[in-house]
Amino acid sequence: MIRTLHKVIEHEAPLCPFKLEFSAKGADMIEYWDLDTKRHIFRIVQELLNNARKHSQASNVSITITSLSNQILLIYRDDGIGFPSHPIEHSEIGSSGTGIEQMKNRILSLEGKWEIRTDTGSGVYLTVTIPMRKVA
Repeated sequence: MIRTLHKVIEHEAPLCPFKLEFSAKGADMIEYWDLDTKRHIFRIVQELLNNARKHSQASNVSITITSLSNQILLIYRDDGIGFPSHPIEHSEIGSSGTGIEQMKNRILSLEGKWEIRTDTGSGVYLTVTIPMRKVA
């Protein structure tokens, strides 16, 4: 999965209106994740890139995936325009069909947690923590 993400980033980076950085730490352990988790992580990264291109007006975007002892940590940062945080905190999962709601639904379906820090004019900082489920 990490090689695939690297290829996607290499392909997308020249098309992005911002500098795009991607790193994966503990990549050797990442291949032991179950297929469902890897698929969701891949889709979350795609949605983050899509949202950044469409809405962020950022100069810099970074995505880091880290495999810790028993969890996956994904960190997204941009220095863009951000957005008001209050509608996300109070919305119901799946109610709007937006990319952020879909990401939230994916994270929660994996029993993960997410925290997003943003506000108008302050960029976006998102952390996603997902318990690791290894292939049997």
